Amino acid sequence: MRIDLPFRRLLNVFIGLFVGISGVLVYLQATPEAQILTASDYNPRHCVQDGVPQRGTIYDRNGNKLAYSVPDQTQPCGWRRHYTDPTLAPLIGYFDPQGFGTTGLEAAYDDVLSGADAAVVVPAGFNNGVNHILDDAKHTKAYGTDIYLTIDSRIQQKANQVYPNQITCPGQNSAQTGSILVEAPQTGEMLAYISHPGFDNDKLVDHTPAGDGSNLTIGQEYWNALLQDPNRPLINRPVMDAIVPGSSFKTLTFIAALDSQQFTTTSTFTEAESKDYVIDGFNVNTNNLQHYPSIPSSKIFPMDLVHQYAFSNNVAFARLAVAVGKERWLYYAQALGISYGTHVVNIPFDVPVAHSWVFQPSAQAQWDRDDVALANAGYGQAFLQISPLAMTVMTSTIAADGKYQKPHVLLKRVPHGTDAAKATVVAPQLVTQAFSQATAQGLREAMRAVVVYGSVGASGSFVAPPANSPVMEGGKTGTGETGNGSPQTWWISLAPADISNVSNLPRLAIVIQKEQDGEGACQAPIAQSIYEYALPLVGYPLS
Repeated sequence: MRIDLPFRRLLNVFIGLFVGISGVLVYLQATPEAQILTASDYNPRHCVQDGVPQRGTIYDRNGNKLAYSVPDQTQPCGWRRHYTDPTLAPLIGYFDPQGFGTTGLEAAYDDVLSGADAAVVVPAGFNNGVNHILDDAKHTKAYGTDIYLTIDSRIQQKANQVYPNQITCPGQNSAQTGSILVEAPQTGEMLAYISHPGFDNDKLVDHTPAGDGSNLTIGQEYWNALLQDPNRPLINRPVMDAIVPGSSFKTLTFIAALDSQQFTTTSTFTEAESKDYVIDGFNVNTNNLQHYPSIPSSKIFPMDLVHQYAFSNNVAFARLAVAVGKERWLYYAQALGISYGTHVVNIPFDVPVAHSWVFQPSAQAQWDRDDVALANAGYGQAFLQISPLAMTVMTSTIAADGKYQKPHVLLKRVPHGTDAAKATVVAPQLVTQAFSQATAQGLREAMRAVVVYGSVGASGSFVAPPANSPVMEGGKTGTGETGNGSPQTWWISLAPADISNVSNLPRLAIVIQKEQDGEGACQAPIAQSIYEYALPLVGYPLS
């Protein structure tokens, strides 16, 4: 058959278009880049990729389900994500791509849970792509990878149970907003993670109609209520709250003083040096010594630094900070993940972490002007904005003989259908040797003194644990002044703080922060309760 030239040219154009379109379709479906394009925010059918393969399950370290998916045709994409423990909602977040988005660990490990990390291994090449399309055509069921967390649900529930104040202290906040972190300091594994108040992520992702004539879903009505809650339950407080640490930050100053070898635990200040300090015309005279009776430990002058720390003497730690000097003091702050000015550092963690600050760039001129800001920062005030996670890093590094282990909550990844017991556990990752073993031992001695006769021990049985408790808790109180009469409340701690056997390193570190909730010592009984329950679970019997 003869085809006239004009028609032949037109046919060639259509053949060329057909080949071009076919090539694009093969590229979009049969190459590794296909998975990247599918996951793009610009893909209006992203929901389909998130439903198939079936999203992986999230477990705690002992195999308890924390998040899982089930078929549900009443929900977008035909799948419903379920969450079993609302106390972990701020950490795990939620997966709701057709509603409120994806947050927390669900977002951090979305590529793992959705199977995208496994899907992109399709080798390059036309034949491999075609085979991939044929496999998809068979509708073979695919699954995302399961993840196990370092969280121990038993310790998590214990921490949540004892979070409310165990005793009545002046200035307590009835809302008790704040957080608790429990970490294994030798590995950086987070065992419990409380952000209070939290929210119910299972309810939030429920797209069932509310049935009250509002045309809203159950999740939408709940979301509106959360936004109106003055206690801001959607805030992930352990990593996003950066607030004044008060006297708990004397710990950083003590680290700098010892590790710079300018001072030792037995260095002393006279009575005059302990009670008053004028620096560049600014007077520091809050020494707290009037709060401690002569029993169980006499105020003996000259007073060594362990006693100064135990009695939380602001004057002594203002002196220490200035003596150490700005450059060296800031060196230790930065080594522990705390930023200053234009020197910004990050604390590595599984979810986003707000920066902790000695001072932000806007305060650089004030910091540089004289030593007043340094003196005030030395005992935990000035421009300090510190997160509970940052204080946990500091405390755990002391417990680990100066080794700053990366804090983390991912224990292992387990592909669907494989034996979880044989999966590789995430190895501890050393960020840095932040300070010496000797410095860490000196800090543990001082932290133990706080509980034995310092700001906790001096309160007697009202706050302090029994003197013969095998927990051997050590810690430091913090009462961060905010200027409104309602201080921020801190208790940083570790156990066992075995001063008689320095090789018996602490197994746990616990940081408790309550927003404007009175005296930090009142949180020590909460930590003691968690230690008594959790230490045997991590292989440290108390009997």
